[in-house]
Parts: sequence; C-alpha cells; structure tokens
Amino acid sequence: MNTLYTETFGCGPRLVLVHGWAMHSGVWREMAESLAADFQVTCVDLPGHGRSPAWDEWTLADTAAALAELEMGPALWLGWSLGGQVVLELARRYPDQVSGLILLAANPRFVAGGDWPGMSPTGFESFVEGVESDAGKALNRFLALACRGAVDPKKCLRRLQSGWTKYPPPSLTTLRQGLAILRQADLRGDLNAIACPAAVVAGREDCLVPFAAAERLAKGLPQSRLSVWDDAGHAPFLSQPERLVKLVRAFGL
Repeated sequence: MNTLYTETFGCGPRLVLVHGWAMHSGVWREMAESLAADFQVTCVDLPGHGRSPAWDEWTLADTAAALAELEMGPALWLGWSLGGQVVLELARRYPDQVSGLILLAANPRFVAGGDWPGMSPTGFESFVEGVESDAGKALNRFLALACRGAVDPKKCLRRLQSGWTKYPPPSLTTLRQGLAILRQADLRGDLNAIACPAAVVAGREDCLVPFAAAERLAKGLPQSRLSVWDDAGHAPFLSQPERLVKLVRAFGL
C-alpha cells in the first residue's frame, strides 16, 4: 500500500494542505498553526518528500487514491503549485472527499502548449537538465524563483529556506517523478466536472505559473472565484501569510 505521512493541528472543519514539487509539509507550519484556531489542519507529505516514503511509481491518480484512503473528507483542500494538480485530481476522482478547493499558484497544465499559458517547454527542459547535472543548485534556483515577485523576495526566500531545510530534499528519482507529472499532466478537460466551490489564488508576478493560466483555470471550474494579488509571486503563503489565512477563513468557515 502506498502511504503518506500526515501531521494534524487544531480542531474544527477539516482543512488539508498539499505542498508543491520538491517541498514538504514543513513549509506550511506557521500557517497551519495559525489556522488551527479555526480548523482541524492536516499537512501532507507527498511521496518521497519530507517524511513520506518514496514510491516505485508516483502518479497523480495513485496520489489521489492514497489521499482518499486517509478518509479526511469531506474537507477543504488547499494545493500549492503541483499540489494544486493533486487536489484537482482528488476532486475529480473522489468528490465525496472534497467540500472545496483552494488552488494556490496552480496550473492544470504546467508546461505551455498551443495557446495555453505555462512555463515554456524550452525553459522547462532546461530546468530538468539542471536537476540532472546538479540537483542542489537547481533546487536553490527553484526556491529563488518561487519567491521572485514578492514584496520582499529576500524575506520570502529566508522563510521558505527555513521551513524547507528541516528535512532532507527528495531523492533524484523522486524529483524526476515530480517533473514527469509536471511535464505530462493535463487536467484542463476535467475542470468542468469538478462541482465543488473553488478559490483560485494567483500572484500577478508569478514567474512559474502565468497569471493568464490562473484566469483560465478559474473560468474552467463551474463554481470558482479568482483572487488576484498584484504584489505576489509563486509563494504568496510565505510573502503574505496573514492575507492567505484571512482568505482561507472567509472561504472555509
């Protein structure tokens, strides 16, 4: 059985936080502790990240199945970046587990294609090559990119590094598996089948998920609303945590 590590804080309506590529649940700690005053907050480590064991094969479908087996639902699920794709897949396959979604800097198709906005294929493959040649250097570059566009990017980066370095980084195999998901996943055709309420949170300065993608994601979901942050990049939960906590409370209570 594929297992995932979870950690839970507080009591109240259920809220589950799912991190992005190469990260782990520790990046949520400050926000989770703040939200625990109003919610039962569960932070999940994706396969091979943080304290979750690596899987021989890591796919969105298997991850959604493992999350459903946790029997957290119906819960409000917040997914950041790759975690946004994970919770979209969960909502599509196991709607009884999901009362609502908060999609933070998420793109149903991460790599651009046709007229769909995303990371350029050339830029993506260049990053993959960087991971293969020097994963540590590539991960540090990724952390910096995640904080670009924040009001205070250096402060955002320090907060992200502080949380991220609490546990060893994923193995090269796990990093490759996550990049394969980001390269291949395309959930655009499934958006209209996701009937639960959704909030799409987009930083206008996000250099990894274009603002136009967030707009189209919000339009594709039947019950969604778009929250645009003009002064935020790819990690608004670190650059403006109080603002995100307020949004989660307004949406989930």
